[in-house]
Amino acid sequence: MQPEDIYISTITALAELALSGCTTASDHLYIFPNGSRLDDQIQAGLDIGLRLHASRGSMSRGESQGGLPPDSVVEDEDFILMDSQRLVEQYHDPNPGSMTQVVLAPCSPFSITGDLMMASASLAREYGVQLHTHLAETEDEEQFCIELF
Repeated sequence: MQPEDIYISTITALAELALSGCTTASDHLYIFPNGSRLDDQIQAGLDIGLRLHASRGSMSRGESQGGLPPDSVVEDEDFILMDSQRLVEQYHDPNPGSMTQVVLAPCSPFSITGDLMMASASLAREYGVQLHTHLAETEDEEQFCIELF
């Protein structure tokens, strides 16, 4: 997947949503290969003119650390936090009905560390942005969370 793929897939999805009458969309993007960035998705939203709540997903705990995602798709936690802050400062418009809002979205407890979750929550609180995650979606995941945290 390349940056252009994120742009094209986002603009295609948003066009389909707009044709059905949708005026606001949200997406939890959490894999950033080959130089892809959330900026690519945000630009598609701006170009098509649909409100977008772009969620900066993150995964920092790969298989080698007991996490679910392959190590090849996880990111460094310091980079995740730096990029999250950059995105909020560059794109987030806190006004109701604004065209672009950035959401901080650590993927799930089995793909991040507790430190990243707490730092993401702190950053979201500091900037007044939403925080989103996937939590205990199955019984196995619930048990994982109970044992780890």
